[in-house]
Amino acid sequence: MTGPQRNMLFRMFYQAMAKAGVRGKVAQEAERERLTIRVFNAPVSWSTFKDPEVDRMKAELLALLKPADANAQLRQIQMPRTRLLYAIERAADPAYTAKIVFDKFGTRDIEDLDDEQLAQIRMTLQNRGRSKARKQFEHRPRGVRGDIVVDECVPDDGTTVETPF
Repeated sequence: MTGPQRNMLFRMFYQAMAKAGVRGKVAQEAERERLTIRVFNAPVSWSTFKDPEVDRMKAELLALLKPADANAQLRQIQMPRTRLLYAIERAADPAYTAKIVFDKFGTRDIEDLDDEQLAQIRMTLQNRGRSKARKQFEHRPRGVRGDIVVDECVPDDGTTVETPF
């Protein structure tokens, strides 16, 4: 769990506790443990949460804070898919992504794919991006090191010296 995710969950938790009238650290910790067991069917440390666990806990806290707002809860339930779509969008341009989706799954509409297929597309795009970056690094022009261009100079004494310029 990231720092901002931790802050968000605890802020929401304390708001839910205030709304429920639960006061005092001991009572709040007991309620947090009960909430965690209700959501995950086992006591789980909040510090070990990954994105799916954060999403589940946030959906539960939203249900406590805004029981009438079903849209907020549904958006939170859809968060894993939203994260996949965002990662795919950032990995490559839409035309390239559509071609890969068509080659792999026979459709051009990424919305037709389930979460497992989206995860495959994300991994494919990430791996191809790494491969492209590796090839560009390996085939850089001789004498180029990062952002510094190196030229070989021969001083009067006959020795060779590399000088950046």
